[in-house]
Amino acid sequence: MAALPMALGCLAGGFGMERLGRKRTNLLLCIPFIAGWLLLATAQNVALLLVARFLTGLAVGILGPVGLIYIGETSAPQYRGVLLAAVSLAVSTGILLSHLLGALLHWRLAAALCTLAPLIALILVVVCPESPAWLASHGRPTEAQDSFRWLRGADPEAATELQTLMHKQQQRPGEDCGSQGRLTRASFVKPFILMNIFFVIQQFSGVNAVAFYTVDIFQQTLGSGGVDKYVAMGVLDVARLVMSLVTCVLLRRLGRRPLALVSAAGTGGCLLILAGLLRFGSSAGLRWTPVGLLVGYMCFVGIGSGATSCLGFLVFFAVVKSGPAMFATLGSDGTFAIYGLVAAFGGVYLYFFCPETKNKTLQEIEDAFESKPAVSTKV
Repeated sequence: MAALPMALGCLAGGFGMERLGRKRTNLLLCIPFIAGWLLLATAQNVALLLVARFLTGLAVGILGPVGLIYIGETSAPQYRGVLLAAVSLAVSTGILLSHLLGALLHWRLAAALCTLAPLIALILVVVCPESPAWLASHGRPTEAQDSFRWLRGADPEAATELQTLMHKQQQRPGEDCGSQGRLTRASFVKPFILMNIFFVIQQFSGVNAVAFYTVDIFQQTLGSGGVDKYVAMGVLDVARLVMSLVTCVLLRRLGRRPLALVSAAGTGGCLLILAGLLRFGSSAGLRWTPVGLLVGYMCFVGIGSGATSCLGFLVFFAVVKSGPAMFATLGSDGTFAIYGLVAAFGGVYLYFFCPETKNKTLQEIEDAFESKPAVSTKV
């Protein structure tokens, strides 16, 4: 009830951010977010709990494209990777806090406290300007320039990028991001296909299955004795958060592509070793080994986390729903082996098909997919 409406929300978010703007769509999605958490905290039957989960899932889906597009359009090229990685940092922080609240408080109080997140977001978005790219594409050049200078200042590099943005829009008057002309150009079709394949690979590496069923997985892999499954879950949550922080730092020093390749190799290796250990090895004296391998898996996942789309959320739903059946029919070893092989294949796919985008403006990335020289924004 939370995962499937994320796909619907993603489509609604894509439509809304083009028609209403990034800012207004961000403001509107706070309504189902707040309503969902309040309903979850006060629900008196299962039906209302399901409605509450549907609303929060829908809001997450709407936020997916809107938040990432807004970050991409408003941030400087040298900071864009760090800011996008901060989304994964926020998710990791939320998972850790939700597990902590669930362990210490009644679930109704925990849900009520979660209402604070969209309330704070609502206040912060009110003071933020609209995306300059959206304003420019909708025939509002003066507002676009004011918004760009508010966000980025007036240094020479920012001024050159603003000039490029306005010049590009003048060449395509009246053509917004959802127009038919743009949807048929190589700069849209190529990354659209590449990223949808990437999302499928990322989801079927098991990242959200592990996140949703952490306690059950540890129960199966650790057995009844030895390491406490909730302690192991806490270790995994902390590792996820730490690696999100590390990724933000690494993205400032390295490109997206090298980190993604390391992520694919690391996740595939950890899961395949874990699958082999569960299948052929003895757990005697090695009770922390599965925990260590799953922590390693989550660390490598944190290095390579990225954006999502409607297809990504649909696959998210499929992976989460198929997870229990896979563990029941294939066992932990067979399931981890499949996830590991998918992750390893993802590394091969990334190496051959996904380009580097570090320190490139959005216009330079678009021009690269159009297979023509980029307009320089360097001073």
